[in-house]
Amino acid sequence: MKDISNPNELTVAEIAEIMQTTPPRVIRLVQTAGLPASHYRGEMRFTLDEVTDWMNRRSMAIAPRAPRRRSYKAAPDSISTRMELP
Repeated sequence: MKDISNPNELTVAEIAEIMQTTPPRVIRLVQTAGLPASHYRGEMRFTLDEVTDWMNRRSMAIAPRAPRRRSYKAAPDSISTRMELP
């Protein structure tokens, strides 16, 4: 069950979901870019208003980022182009 010390405070995971990034990236933004956070019982907590203001000051938008295209290429010798029948 979620410990709700203040219902207006969000966890790292919740902010990561809102920002559509990963929790480690959120922690790095706190440490290196000044993303506002407070600490409660050893955990980082955020308020949506402060995070939104910070993002607006940095000209960031809360919007989905484009999905990454992944290409899977096999080495030429690793896949046979002929089908072997038993």
